[in-house]
Amino acid sequence: MPLPGGATDKFGNRYEGRWTVHCITEVLAGCADSIRLEPPGTAGEGIEFWLRKGDSYEYHQVKRQNTRSGHWSLAELDRTGILSHFWTKLQDPSSLCYFTSTHSAFQLDELSDRARRAVSWDEFSEEFLKAKEQLGNFQDLCQRWPGCTEVEVYEALKRVYVKTVDEDFLRKSVERDLEILIEGNPANAADILAQLVLDKVHSELTADDIWDHLKDRGYHRRYTFLADHPSLLEESSISTQPIGEVQDGIAEILKQQTLNFARLESLIVEHLPERSTTAQKGEASPDSWQAWLKQAEACYAGEDMEKALVAVNKAWELNKGAPQIAIARGCILAEYAIAKRGPKSMLYEAISLFESLRDQTPEPAGIDYNIGNCFTGLEEHQKAVEHFEKALAAGPSPELAAQIWKNKGTSYFYLGNEQDEIASYKKALELNPNLFEAYASWGAAELRNHNYQRARELLERAFEVEPDREMRAYPQLYSLAYTLWKLGDFEEAYRWVNQVLTLQPTHQDGLLLKAYLLRQLWREDAKYVSEAIAFYEAWVLDNPESTAVRNELLLIYHSDEYQHDPRTVLEQTALSPSALVQSLYHYAMLLDDEGKPEKAVKYLEAASEKSQEHHIVHKLGILKEKTGDYSNAIKFYRLALRDVDNSIPILHGIADCYHFLGEYRECVCVLTRAILIDPQDEISWINLGYALDQLGVGGISFICFYILRRFHEDRTTLDEEIQAAIDELLSRLRVEFGEDFVTAIEREAGVS
Repeated sequence: MPLPGGATDKFGNRYEGRWTVHCITEVLAGCADSIRLEPPGTAGEGIEFWLRKGDSYEYHQVKRQNTRSGHWSLAELDRTGILSHFWTKLQDPSSLCYFTSTHSAFQLDELSDRARRAVSWDEFSEEFLKAKEQLGNFQDLCQRWPGCTEVEVYEALKRVYVKTVDEDFLRKSVERDLEILIEGNPANAADILAQLVLDKVHSELTADDIWDHLKDRGYHRRYTFLADHPSLLEESSISTQPIGEVQDGIAEILKQQTLNFARLESLIVEHLPERSTTAQKGEASPDSWQAWLKQAEACYAGEDMEKALVAVNKAWELNKGAPQIAIARGCILAEYAIAKRGPKSMLYEAISLFESLRDQTPEPAGIDYNIGNCFTGLEEHQKAVEHFEKALAAGPSPELAAQIWKNKGTSYFYLGNEQDEIASYKKALELNPNLFEAYASWGAAELRNHNYQRARELLERAFEVEPDREMRAYPQLYSLAYTLWKLGDFEEAYRWVNQVLTLQPTHQDGLLLKAYLLRQLWREDAKYVSEAIAFYEAWVLDNPESTAVRNELLLIYHSDEYQHDPRTVLEQTALSPSALVQSLYHYAMLLDDEGKPEKAVKYLEAASEKSQEHHIVHKLGILKEKTGDYSNAIKFYRLALRDVDNSIPILHGIADCYHFLGEYRECVCVLTRAILIDPQDEISWINLGYALDQLGVGGISFICFYILRRFHEDRTTLDEEIQAAIDELLSRLRVEFGEDFVTAIEREAGVS
């Protein structure tokens, strides 16, 4: 049961609840260990909740907006107690403090960002506080955190983060996060998680607690991978989500290594009885069965099974009695059926051909070996083992025996006999210490059992004995890359997975693994930033709906690693003909930060042609207003009003534009609409009074100044007083501008 103090009522604020659910997704994704809403005692003073990440804590304070001024100055943050509470939490050097709002806390944000970018106090004080405004803000903060040195304030600032997040964007972001993490309706899941937190106020919730709660209500995790490997994810302002589930590659390795048919020339053909024919003694003509057989063997050796099958069938048509053709056709039919997923009848015909040769060769081991392979292809693994045992009993050469033991081990795998499987691989290596397939299959078995270090040793040994396999054995290359990733050797894993993609550029598991590796590597070393951007942008071009990868790109653009990377990386990305929407958006933000709003508008307009997401059109409206293009600013502001929960800041922007255009009647319309939506918004009342004065209808503006006086006297303005003032305002507007004018305002404000 919640402790007294109104925690549940406080959480009822919609914006705070959404940010809490946003942070819960970090716990679900493995980014954080646990979350606790409003911890009791001093630990919970001045915060909404904390996130625990290892030994450190993130303390979060959330305020939807500041109705007094529309932003959070240092004075406002101090007045509300946020600064003092943050200072208390920051005494622990491992703690971080987050302030989130729809309104900007630009002074604190700028100071903390500059502190993180500085490499030392000396650089911070000499370079980042050069501007008079920044120095003044820093000195102001030092006075509000009394009893500490400037260096201590600098160190604390590095652990303060300010997030300005639009409410609608936050809602969509939460739902996108949940859509990838869980199976089910993300909006409903968000409501369930919000209720869970309300029910568990003051309790610490882990990922297991949250997943159990979701499972009881019919929601299941879409991907299990990240929850088991939290080290792959880092702290982020936009939740990182699983890109997909990376597979270990064992199935593909086994598929590639299951069948190893006897080579035609060395294992069987040399033991077949010679047939003295005129064609054999003479030179083979181009249309002779010998010529077709020779072509079939060459194609078979080159693994071109399509041409091998055509050639051997041609030889078979010319001479069905030659045992050389029978053995060749049996091998080619069987391997073709496996490689091309041909009909089972091809495998049965191959078995029949091998059986027909049993009495014609003094070396039956090769016959039973190939029949065993055919039964493996037919998924009759017990019969396969029986024929492999017959082949071994026939006394094959050490080379063939090693291959038989290896394939016997594969059959044991399918039969679920792991002990005999591994014993078979070991026996194969005793007979042939250089048998690539035995090392690789044994490595796959260890990988299957999560014995990653042993798997690594075996797979690396496989490529040591046959180095040229690096140019073609992509399943085993992938398995080694996966194993190295599991062991945390990310750079080496990255090298191997790139080799996989060199051989098979569309290898899906390889692409997923590279995505995860780059996610780790760019965070640790800035040299990988440009590679990560190129890879993720190519991914999004192929998979436009991949929200997780889009978010990863956003994280790179916002990261310190990216900021320290050459500026040209983002510029070149934005200038490319196939530039992604987010690339254009973030390059525009960079230009705006550099004081080039006109150029920023150009790239934002290009982004808006591809997408009219809220953050794009809203920022475009802001920049259009900033550059004096007020008419177009209004157009984009109105686009930003679609599907947005908090419309007040946007309405203020539209009203400002009408003011600069001298269209005060429209300005009155917009500001009245804002007041109907939020009667406590002081800025709307101030500007409405001014606009009414400009229209020469000061008789109405006294209503605005009455309300403002009540605000400024710091007295509680009763709802009925404000409602009475609004009713009087609308009545006067009807007289001045007509019934249609007021009706249109009420309709747009959602007033019935």
